[in-house]
Amino acid sequence: MPDDGGDEGYGRVIGGSSEARVLTAEGRFLATTALASFVLNEIWEMAQMSAHVETAGDSWTSTLCVCTRTAVGDVGIVSGVYAAGALAAGRWSYTERMPVVSVLGAGLWPLLQMTLLPPLTFLFARWWAGRSATEGSFR
Repeated sequence: MPDDGGDEGYGRVIGGSSEARVLTAEGRFLATTALASFVLNEIWEMAQMSAHVETAGDSWTSTLCVCTRTAVGDVGIVSGVYAAGALAAGRWSYTERMPVVSVLGAGLWPLLQMTLLPPLTFLFARWWAGRSATEGSFR
C-alpha cells in the first residue's frame, strides 16, 4: 500500500509536522466523542420522555425537537467533563500569558469565564424575555 503521508491511520499529514499528526488524531477523537455523545444522549432523552409530566403521552415526533436540543446540551456537558479530566490529568497547558490559580492548577481566564458569564447569560435572558413580553413579540 502506498504511503499517503499519514501516521498510524490518522489521515494525511498537513505540513509534514508531527504536531499536525497529533492535531489530526485529537480532532478525530473529539469529533467522534461529540457524535457518539449526541447519538447516545438523543436515544436516552427520547427513551425517558414518557416519565416527564410535560411530555407524557406525546408522540415521539412531537418530542424530537425538544430531545434534540437537550442532547446538544448534553454534548456540551460531556465536553466539559472531558476538559475537566484533561485538566486534572495535566494534559491541558497554557502559555506564560495565562495567569494560573495555583491552588486549582487552572487558568484564571477560564475560571472567570465560567464564574461570570453564566449569571450574566441568565440576567440577559431574563431582561430580553421581559422586554419581548412587554413589546408583544420576540425580536
